Amino acid sequence: MRGNCGKTSRRRALGTRMSGEEALPSDVDVVVLGTGLPESIIAAACARSGLSVLHLDRNDYYGGVWSSFHLQSIAEWVDRMNGEIDAASEGNYTDHTLEDGEELVPIGRNQSIGNVHLQWHIVEPETTESEQNGDMESDHPIKRDMEKNWRRFSIDLLPKVLLSRGAMVQVICDSEVSKYCEFKCVDRLLCLSAKANYAEGALQELQVVPCSRSEIFQSEAISMIEKRRIMKFLTSCMQWHEKPDEIDGWSDFADKPFDDFIESRGITGNLKGFVADTIGILRPNATAKEGLKAVYRFMESVGRFGDSPFLWTLYGSGELPQCFCRLCAVYGGIYCLKQPIDALILRGNRVMAVLTKGQRIKCRHVIMDPSYLPRRYSNDKERRNVLQRAILLTNRSLLNDAEKEHISLLNLMRLDSDASARLLEVGFEACAAPRGYFVSHLTAHGKGSACKTLKPIVSRLFKDGLAVSDSEDTRPPLLWSLYFDVNEPIYSRENIPSNLRIVSGVDANLDYDETIAKTRALFEELWSDRDFLPRSLSKEDDHEEQEQAENGGQNNEVQEENPEIGIENMSS
Repeated sequence: MRGNCGKTSRRRALGTRMSGEEALPSDVDVVVLGTGLPESIIAAACARSGLSVLHLDRNDYYGGVWSSFHLQSIAEWVDRMNGEIDAASEGNYTDHTLEDGEELVPIGRNQSIGNVHLQWHIVEPETTESEQNGDMESDHPIKRDMEKNWRRFSIDLLPKVLLSRGAMVQVICDSEVSKYCEFKCVDRLLCLSAKANYAEGALQELQVVPCSRSEIFQSEAISMIEKRRIMKFLTSCMQWHEKPDEIDGWSDFADKPFDDFIESRGITGNLKGFVADTIGILRPNATAKEGLKAVYRFMESVGRFGDSPFLWTLYGSGELPQCFCRLCAVYGGIYCLKQPIDALILRGNRVMAVLTKGQRIKCRHVIMDPSYLPRRYSNDKERRNVLQRAILLTNRSLLNDAEKEHISLLNLMRLDSDASARLLEVGFEACAAPRGYFVSHLTAHGKGSACKTLKPIVSRLFKDGLAVSDSEDTRPPLLWSLYFDVNEPIYSRENIPSNLRIVSGVDANLDYDETIAKTRALFEELWSDRDFLPRSLSKEDDHEEQEQAENGGQNNEVQEENPEIGIENMSS
């Protein structure tokens, strides 16, 4: 692990391959609109397979809704989100010369972020409302310190973690994207005790959940009988994945709640809470069958890089889109940020070209983020609410540890089962905040707005600002908060041109497996004859392959593939 995680993020280090003044190529295989994670993975896969790629983004930063920001730039982002109007992007481009049978379809500007509320909670007695909202410089020492260290914050819009044996780890290892990013274990899983009264501000009932076999047997929170019982249960879950018919009685609970199945196996009380919370964070409100699959995914990843099954991307999840953009650029992809995309040029049911700043660019396929979808194909009056987000800055961890700082994960289902909320806490060791500060990410999949869904949960875990002087209130103080909703347009695939694809939007999952699965499916649908981000040959493999070709393929020895390919820049 590097000593100084507070260095400036690499979010602008990739740069753009072309400036806005240079002419873009006039003909490419694929035009990709938006630099969010799914688009960036697709762009990398296309370039890696030999297709020519032009990757454009109307923003001046990488990542779209998958981006991460420092403290100043996220305030600017909030201003943009609150000031944007969907209709502003659609102009009149009828003066562009079209060929016979062609038509212009203006690109849309679908707002994917809504109900954005930012607030500083450090308020001095004499401050006015405008000062509280950050319009004037504060005299409070903590706020001054945060503003002084604004570059050291890395605040994700959509934070996720990686399963150690999940699809994302496999892809970044095979494609060698791992060269461009670093990871660290999410080393502390927390559980809410059923006995805790959080309304009274007592957080001592937070418990650390043991994950690995060694942690389970070393835990003082579990009796020896419970340890044997939980190990027997976990072993049977792993066996179920291979031979489900040999596990007695599970089929009777297949479509019933996972909690009922757990109890039927003698897992009750605190032990049930450990299992339900840790597994439920992967698959909320699971049936027994879904829960068994989640147990397998969880336990399969334990021990690969540490006692935790989860990995965190240092400097934030917003690094990953940039990493795939780097790979695309290595294989010839051309990038241009802050590039307005005007319209699609259609002939019949196919996109023939895109129009950007008056330049016509021919292409065989167009891949776009949902926010670029033309209004012709979407219902501009309806949005699908995907998830609710709250980002909190504090100067104390939810559960202090005098010996070390942790990257922590907490399932909040017990506080609101309908919202399926979770909390991820990162700090200096995660390269997400200056030393002494923490970023708490709350993500929920409820029915209301972020404020309505998450504020009641936040008030039970955190106290509002530094003014509360009750010495018995152990909750961390809120210094800064941001709430917003993430949504996407509703559209029908039937009306969309045959060579236009919209990538999968955001999802409420903790990890990236669904994102990888949908991105891979989209690529294979369009290019079934090409490999999706295949493993790169090492110099030794390349040399051996060349020797075999020169020797007429006489060496037929097959070497077993190393099943434990690691992440090159894995931090301990």
